[in-house]
Amino acid sequence: MTLFDAIETDEYKALEKYIKDTWGHRRSTEGGTEVYHLTETEAAQLFHDCRNWLTEELPKQRRADELEAITPEQTMLPGDDAAIR
Repeated sequence: MTLFDAIETDEYKALEKYIKDTWGHRRSTEGGTEVYHLTETEAAQLFHDCRNWLTEELPKQRRADELEAITPEQTMLPGDDAAIR
C-alpha cells in the first residue's frame, strides 16, 4: 500500500463523510485500517472530486444551513404594485 495523494483541510470530518457516502461501497477494514480498493484512475478522480466538493459544494451547503437557521421577520409588505417594483 502506498500514499497516492493527500488533501489538507480543516474540514476533514465533512470530507470523510463525503468520501464514505460516495465511495463507501469500495471500503474495507484491514487490520483496523480503512482501505479503499480503487484503481489509479478512480483514486485520481476521487481526489479531484474531493477538492471540487471542498471548494464548490461544501461552502454552498454550509451557507444553506445558515440560511435555514434564520427565522424570517414577520413584517408584512404593502399589497400595492408600487411596493413590488
